[in-house]
Amino acid sequence: MRILKNDTDCEARIVEEIAKVVFGWRTAPGRFITSGRSWLPKWRFSPFERLDDAFEVLDRVSQHYTLSGRKGGKTFSAEVRVGRRLGKVSGDGKARTITLAVVHALGLELPHATNPRFGRRQTAKGPSRSRLDAA
Repeated sequence: MRILKNDTDCEARIVEEIAKVVFGWRTAPGRFITSGRSWLPKWRFSPFERLDDAFEVLDRVSQHYTLSGRKGGKTFSAEVRVGRRLGKVSGDGKARTITLAVVHALGLELPHATNPRFGRRQTAKGPSRSRLDAA
């Protein structure tokens, strides 16, 4: 298992796993190999920061989700269901909150699960084995 030095490494690892699990992309140094053997620079796919990328991931994995927030309020909530698993996260950033809810709903383990920046995990019944355990 790769040692993650900081939050940036952790996020990069999670984004790579999302790309692999959700889109079927492969990783190469500095890029993702997409379908049809084309490629995308890694900096162009940032679901933790870009709302359009977060929604692309969300739309790909589930049609059962709830997003809520208050006008002028800072807290945003996302609840995503994938099969029997539920990912539920609240936070300040919309893209980050949506992406973390998807990560939890997919059952991906977060390398720094105790870090509040990565949200609180709540899941419904389902397999507890992480897809990152095999890495």
